[in-house]
Amino acid sequence: MQKQGNRSEKSLGKNLAKLRKQNKLKQTELAEKLNVSQQIISNIENDKSTPDIGLLMQTADIYGITLDQLVGRQFVGKEGTDELQQKIMNSLSGMDEKERKLALELLQVIRNQGNDDGSK
Repeated sequence: MQKQGNRSEKSLGKNLAKLRKQNKLKQTELAEKLNVSQQIISNIENDKSTPDIGLLMQTADIYGITLDQLVGRQFVGKEGTDELQQKIMNSLSGMDEKERKLALELLQVIRNQGNDDGSK
């Protein structure tokens, strides 16, 4: 049986608002990208309404993240995934795009450490 992911204590709306702010978007800017009104974004973020799956998918695409990350679901790997790997994945899901790119660069430096020629 596959393990269920840990859900964030925050509501869906609060998770979406946090991601929007991390990505330095105003409600009006996100609404324009999603082709909806700013009021719809406000209602979702304030948990007055729930977005449909299509809107969630579009939003995840805008942020370049998975639906799990979008809704605040913590990474739980398949059996054999160790706790450290889960912590790394959970940390990445809380980062904005700039932070994720920096983390990737750091991982590449660490991975290449010890290779005199810098190759993999």
